[in-house]
Amino acid sequence: MPDSERLSTRSEYQPAQSRGHRLAGIAARQSGVISAAQLYGIGFSRAEIARLVAKGRLHPIHRGVYAVGHTNLATRGHLAAGILAAGADAFLSHHTAAAVHGLARPPPLIELTVPSPRAPERPKLIVHRTATPPDPAELVRWKGLRVSSVARVLIELARERSPKQLELLITEAIHADAFDLAAVERTLRRHARRPGVGNLRRALEGYTDTRPYASRWEAEVGAWLGGDPEIPEPEHDVHLLGWEVDFLWREQRFALELDGRPWHIAVRDMEKDRRKDTELQRAGIRLMRVGALRWRHGRIGIREDIGAFLGLTARAA
Repeated sequence: MPDSERLSTRSEYQPAQSRGHRLAGIAARQSGVISAAQLYGIGFSRAEIARLVAKGRLHPIHRGVYAVGHTNLATRGHLAAGILAAGADAFLSHHTAAAVHGLARPPPLIELTVPSPRAPERPKLIVHRTATPPDPAELVRWKGLRVSSVARVLIELARERSPKQLELLITEAIHADAFDLAAVERTLRRHARRPGVGNLRRALEGYTDTRPYASRWEAEVGAWLGGDPEIPEPEHDVHLLGWEVDFLWREQRFALELDGRPWHIAVRDMEKDRRKDTELQRAGIRLMRVGALRWRHGRIGIREDIGAFLGLTARAA
């Protein structure tokens, strides 16, 4: 006798109220959704499930997955339904995991990964497969659901994202206090041959060698400023009010700070920089910060801003 038929016979011996309470309890823990396998497990037969659907008490969401009572599911309910549809070992991954971590907007379709040689086909889901089960460190819990860690998300998206796009993801992770460089490096080593990891390595270059990068960048900016005949020569690495300032125009009471990747690594450093900004501004020092991405792609705007602070005529860089 098939398992489903053997399970269905139990409905004859279990009071409907008891099964209804168990159904409600499971759905409550899963944000309003339940699977057919769970319904069989508490004693409902296939015919009884069909009757509950006909009466509007169960609403099909995916094959073998139902919303209980109504279809007005919260985000967690939709994500839980996706996991139930993909299988017990499935976990949220790729763009969906990025959205869960606050790094991107939710994608149109939920993305999951199944540790199996074959991925189940689900029309309303994007299901990836991995032949190698993920390292436990690469999965985290979000409201009880398994989700790729930020480090794994960067690996998962590296194939389709350029180094510049990955830098933006890293920046979002830092702002969300969710970036762990050591965890990313360990995950990279585990996936050294995965397609796209070269893009991620390039995006991480400044983070993995922060002091040389900061020194090279400061020298590059210094040479750029020195090559502009209209910009007065600033003082470099000035100690002022207990703080070190990258570039200072003392007469104009204007300072330029480089927000390089070392600054991005720790949120506590961000708080330190905010205190620095406040104290310098209270002392009458106008302060401008330039980040690595803007330096790379927006130097015309940087030149215009510096010129405005120094009282110079704007010109193309």
